[in-house]
Amino acid sequence: MAKVFHLYTQEGHALIFRDDEDFTVGWNALVIAAYLAGVTIYCFCLMSNHIHVLVQGEDGAVREFFFKYKNLIGRHLSKKYGDSGVNGLKVNLTEITDRNSFVQEVSYILRNPLKAGIDTPWTYRWSSCMAYFNERTDKGTRIGALSSRELMLAMKSKVILPDHYLIDDGLISLKSFIPYHVVESRFNKSRIEFYRMITKWNLEDIVEEKHGKEIVEGYTDSDIMDYLRSSYGAFDPQNLESKRKFRFIRDVRNRFGASRKQLMRIFDVEDSILDQLL
Repeated sequence: MAKVFHLYTQEGHALIFRDDEDFTVGWNALVIAAYLAGVTIYCFCLMSNHIHVLVQGEDGAVREFFFKYKNLIGRHLSKKYGDSGVNGLKVNLTEITDRNSFVQEVSYILRNPLKAGIDTPWTYRWSSCMAYFNERTDKGTRIGALSSRELMLAMKSKVILPDHYLIDDGLISLKSFIPYHVVESRFNKSRIEFYRMITKWNLEDIVEEKHGKEIVEGYTDSDIMDYLRSSYGAFDPQNLESKRKFRFIRDVRNRFGASRKQLMRIFDVEDSILDQLL
């Protein structure tokens, strides 16, 4: 049965998004990953070194969403900087079970820029705040009206999203994928309550006490084995000759952010050998 989770990564991680292009890719990758995994995004906020998403889906689908998201942004960052920027990135999941928790988590997520002293929630560009209680009609071009080349350049992906989704200034419009009416209903359809919670409510410790109860590995062993089959044409890493095996270990470390423990388990290599490789 579908559940609602606050999915977030650790703040102490190195920079993920360094400029507007990175944030744009990170925004659109959320939409692509959610579409591929079959989950619903209610709220999100992208910060330079961490990510918050309120997402609904079955347990496995939510994990798949994160794996796909990490892969999408990792490809972009690796190509641009030579380093994926998501090595070792793990995600925490906190299940949301009632209206009060839903409201608190949305408020917590949208207040991130304010808490960090960067911006106000409604003027911070890289969150879903402007999707709610906003009467303006989203502008933009329907994805279905773009050519394959235009779509590839805009999305940095070959994934075909629904034709009715709008894209404006490189970003998929919020109201194309955010069920904002659901969020508004949790705030009793009150614009006043919504703005009070994201500006005046400052009891983050209430929410943080619930956080960190479950940490999910960045990628599962099966994800890495799928990559081995699709990219290296092998079904068992032990069948790779030494040079290809070591190249694959480095590749998996950079692309997936696999932990040393996970690498030792999958590739049956000693810690001393990993020291030489990594």
